[in-house]
Amino acid sequence: MQEKIEQVQKKFEEDSQQIASVIESTLLKIISHNKDTEYGKKYGFAKITNLKEFKQIHPLTKYEHYESFIQRMFDGEENVLSKDSPIFFARSSGTTSISKQKLIPATKDISAFPWSLLIEGAVHQAFPLTKDLTKEFNQSLLIVNANGLEYKTKNGIRVGFASSAQLPQLMKKEPFPFTSPKEVFSITHNPTAAYLHAFYGLKNPNILYINSTFATAVLNFFRCIEENWQKIVKDIRLGTISNNYLIIAPEIKQKLLDDLEPNPQRADELVHLFEEGLENIASRVWPNLQYIRCLAGGTFSIYVEKCQPYIGNVPVYSAAYGASEGLLGINLWPGKHIARFIPVPQERYTEYIPVAETTSPNPTTLEVHQLKKGESYEVVMTHYKGFYRYRMGDIIKVVDRYNELPIYELEGRAGTLLDIAGEKTTEEMSHWSINQAVESQSYHLIDYTTMIDINCSPPRYLFFVELADYYQLSATEVSQLEQTLSKELEKKLKIVNSGYHINSTLNKIHKAQVLLVQKGTFRTAIEILSAQGVPEVQIKIPRYARKPELIKLLQENRIIATN
Repeated sequence: MQEKIEQVQKKFEEDSQQIASVIESTLLKIISHNKDTEYGKKYGFAKITNLKEFKQIHPLTKYEHYESFIQRMFDGEENVLSKDSPIFFARSSGTTSISKQKLIPATKDISAFPWSLLIEGAVHQAFPLTKDLTKEFNQSLLIVNANGLEYKTKNGIRVGFASSAQLPQLMKKEPFPFTSPKEVFSITHNPTAAYLHAFYGLKNPNILYINSTFATAVLNFFRCIEENWQKIVKDIRLGTISNNYLIIAPEIKQKLLDDLEPNPQRADELVHLFEEGLENIASRVWPNLQYIRCLAGGTFSIYVEKCQPYIGNVPVYSAAYGASEGLLGINLWPGKHIARFIPVPQERYTEYIPVAETTSPNPTTLEVHQLKKGESYEVVMTHYKGFYRYRMGDIIKVVDRYNELPIYELEGRAGTLLDIAGEKTTEEMSHWSINQAVESQSYHLIDYTTMIDINCSPPRYLFFVELADYYQLSATEVSQLEQTLSKELEKKLKIVNSGYHINSTLNKIHKAQVLLVQKGTFRTAIEILSAQGVPEVQIKIPRYARKPELIKLLQENRIIATN
């Protein structure tokens, strides 16, 4: 295995020094592979001989461009967008858009480049304990469960959320490598699954790493422990599962109970640890815990911050950056950078739109080796699965270079840009500004979202904010706090975004306003989105509120109703 890892690392190093030829080779392989599809014939893929011709012939696209083709694939037609038949249709979460949920066809991965070995090599180097594969058995805590909303097309193809797409394959592993038994992963009731993952995790003191899809799920996991640790410890002591609110099918519960034994020694250890407090509880209950793996950049950074009291110095590691549409980058710096990625140009062809041109009808696109440090770009993807020059909507910021490749961080979504007068305030800028404003008043941010208020002239930003420990304030004090936070937010926005500062000075943007909402507002938002069929672990609070039900919730939960 180590020899294979070293071979892949050497190949990646060589390719990163001659990237122009690599990206063109990758593109030509993709269009040659799909040249005989209906879509490939429509755009003359067979006649394309270089990258320039492809960009001249094929337009930039968004999801609507593919809807009719995907529907036909869904109905069973072959050779439409891709030569390869779909094996899964991934449903987008739909939480960051006013549009309906998308269906993304996934085909068998035919890429010959084993990028996962690059990640494995980086992990082994950063966390030597993980090198010994014999220690992997029963020492990985995986926080994933079935979404309960999966179904099959008339041709038997699975349709579900990408976060649980790999569960069937995981269930086939023998011996089963994860701490929670297989039966737990079939449970669709989120609170029940969280409790059981916490139960089996706490029962085992030898956890090496925690793995989940999103940082939100990791935060929910530790909050479940905080709320239920006494019940969990009691169940560990008695070798039972007794919590009354759990929803478990009788046959599954019986199978779990049959395999349990009382463990009073571990229960006593846990009682002692929890009575010392929840601070840094992760490394105290699991002394060998090396890292926590989950998607942690961009929208999820706020949830990583909320995890810090529980995890202390345990590194959080986003191993890969991607979406239902596919992989866009990998993180080769575990333990050093939470969410810093490098593209894998052998995997797919990617272009980049400068963020200043994202709203242009004919934006410029740059190649991967043309990106500049400090600049932000929207990602455009072409891959084997049947998306061509597809605008992902994700915004990345280049922070460094690795030979001819950029190293970047995820800033957010193109749709989350606040833009009144061309100032283009990114999600990262918004997040930093409201965090700084809140911290300046010694409060703690629970969550937030934004809107543009066009009912005043000139328009302004509205930040709907939920804070901790401010619920005993009088109406007058809340009003004063809103005014103070608004002033601080305005200062920070001007610092972080020169475009905002200039347009504000020119009176093209009115002063930003902070509106405080009731305790639990964003928890209710998650429940609303979950009730619409989105798995709770996949829900991302939109940083730009567009959905009518979310806007209504925010307005109704204002602490002070003002004009």
